[in-house]
Amino acid sequence: MKKLQLTVAHEWSSGELDARDQSVVAVQLREDLLLVKVDAPFAGDAAPGEPAGRHPELWQFEVVELFLAARQQPGRYLELEFSPHGHFLNLLFEAPRVPATEPPPNVLSYTAAVSGDRWHGQATIERTGTMIDLDRATVHANAFRLAGEPRRYELAFPLPGETPDFHQPSDFPELHWSS
Repeated sequence: MKKLQLTVAHEWSSGELDARDQSVVAVQLREDLLLVKVDAPFAGDAAPGEPAGRHPELWQFEVVELFLAARQQPGRYLELEFSPHGHFLNLLFEAPRVPATEPPPNVLSYTAAVSGDRWHGQATIERTGTMIDLDRATVHANAFRLAGEPRRYELAFPLPGETPDFHQPSDFPELHWSS
């Protein structure tokens, strides 16, 4: 099993977040599954008006996002979004903002719970042929948190640009899986 942890510790403007305002996204790569755990501050934003489950345009709500890319598949990346209310969104792209023709990997389960001023989520994602190649020693990744009013845009690794644009897989840092 391979592991990766990303800490969302910066505002889009590159300012550091206080430790209590940081989010952590932990990823475990198993033979047939990808396990993602989220620990994030709870802003108290309203939930989507639909029951928990897959929800389009989830980025319009309080959400933590994980983007995974592999350099051996230029432009191709996976976007996974999770809300504190049990909603998720899984997307696969061939290039920035260009959806892949095949469906994204299946989210087998996702649960989330709010506890005081924090929330925790856990997702199990099926590893299929439609997924990006994560089996190498490194992966290119970034994690983000969107919440609050006015809207806050937070990220693990700063990206170029004056306005938030998460779809920059070529600028994601190379991260090493640990055992």
